[in-house]
Amino acid sequence: MSPRKLLLLALFLLIPAAAACSRSSPPPRKLIVLGVDGLEWKLVLKFAQAGKLPNLSALLQNGVSGKLETLSPTESPAIWTTIATGKKPGKHGVLDFAYRDEDGEAHLFTSVHRNSKALWNLLGDAHRGCDVLGWWCTFPVEKIDGVMVSQTCMRTQIDISDGHKIWKGSYLRGIPGQVQPPDFEPRVRAAADRIYAASKESMRALAQPNLPLTPLASGLWDGLVSSFVADQLYADVARDLLKSGKASEVVLLYLGTTDVASHRFWRYLEPELYDHPPRASELADFGRVIEASYVFADGVLGDLRALVPDADFVVLSDHGFHAVNLHNPFPDAAPATEGPFVSGHHQDAPPGFFVASGPGFRRGTCASDADRVPVVGRVEDVLPTLLWRLGIPFGEDMDGRPMRDVLGEATLAAAPQTPVKSHEDAAWQKQRAEARAHAAEDEKRFEQAALRALDGAERQRLGNLGYVGEGLPLPKGDGEKDEK
Repeated sequence: MSPRKLLLLALFLLIPAAAACSRSSPPPRKLIVLGVDGLEWKLVLKFAQAGKLPNLSALLQNGVSGKLETLSPTESPAIWTTIATGKKPGKHGVLDFAYRDEDGEAHLFTSVHRNSKALWNLLGDAHRGCDVLGWWCTFPVEKIDGVMVSQTCMRTQIDISDGHKIWKGSYLRGIPGQVQPPDFEPRVRAAADRIYAASKESMRALAQPNLPLTPLASGLWDGLVSSFVADQLYADVARDLLKSGKASEVVLLYLGTTDVASHRFWRYLEPELYDHPPRASELADFGRVIEASYVFADGVLGDLRALVPDADFVVLSDHGFHAVNLHNPFPDAAPATEGPFVSGHHQDAPPGFFVASGPGFRRGTCASDADRVPVVGRVEDVLPTLLWRLGIPFGEDMDGRPMRDVLGEATLAAAPQTPVKSHEDAAWQKQRAEARAHAAEDEKRFEQAALRALDGAERQRLGNLGYVGEGLPLPKGDGEKDEK
């Protein structure tokens, strides 16, 4: 047989083998990152040892865990943006919940104020997918290779409750720019309607208070609704994507109820610490609210683990928590919108929670005492660590560095050891500068157009959740004028 015929025969034989290899190549192992705001190590261990958190317990037993040192001040938008970018606020640009312009007018920090690429942008640069659900400062949504459902806030939420910043955002029906791709929005809207309609019943998972409540207790309890409804929606979308097989390689999911419950109900968790503890009847009503919020987050984790049992999982928080305002009288007649009503806080930057489990991570041991839990890194180290897990180099301009003691040996061996100078090029910086230049103008246009689009039922719903208030009057129709 001639050499040419031999070559053709060899190529003919190799084609099926190559096709078979292509067909047999497994998809990338998924990476699920569950951000649970305000998880406190002391409570995680307490509830886990009582058998209340089986899924977190499994990760702690089979993975690597530790304390995550955080930023000060502990402002949620700034920290969660640091977690997503590997940079501190001075670099990534999201400094707080809100800022004031030169005229003293308040504005929210939004996604356009972020100077740095987040994990979802870096994965997009590599033509890899990422789903982002409920993360802080993701409104308006960006065009990414994946699904993004933003956590949307409005300016009516600024400076409420005697300066206690703002509360968590949510999906707000009828407002554009919250879902990417846009054709996924009907799915989100339908789920939001279903979850909100059942919110009174679903809140029973947190507590079943006996009515009537005092003004203080009523305000504390009502303040949980918007956060819990939002968490249920974002978790529902995550489950749906994973169940349908449409989830991206990386899924980021944020839950905030644990933080809201800890701010409002710590006095009911540790009443012995306070000069004015709740009455026995109130302890019976609300003594397990914080525990129930942890159990809810653990249940979401369990659902995700059941859908993708072979995935790598990371669960983390932005800070811890502890009791505050120990000497405050907490008068029953005072609504939870006046004075220092919070009984739990994190102003002194207690460390956050971190656990990673799966084939891409080491397997270590977990201390049984929160005081003996070691520090594994800082919030700015999370993104570089995730990048190495994904085989992507981190940037020299990032403030964080990979947490080597967290990653498995095979992951470390495959990780790109040489960082790039920066992932942000001139085109990115130009695009961000243009977006920021129009931020305030776009904000006002969004508020006017979006609020006009809301029907009466939706306005009532937003009012019930606290989104439409005196701070930002609803737009007048044509011909209407403000009363002087």
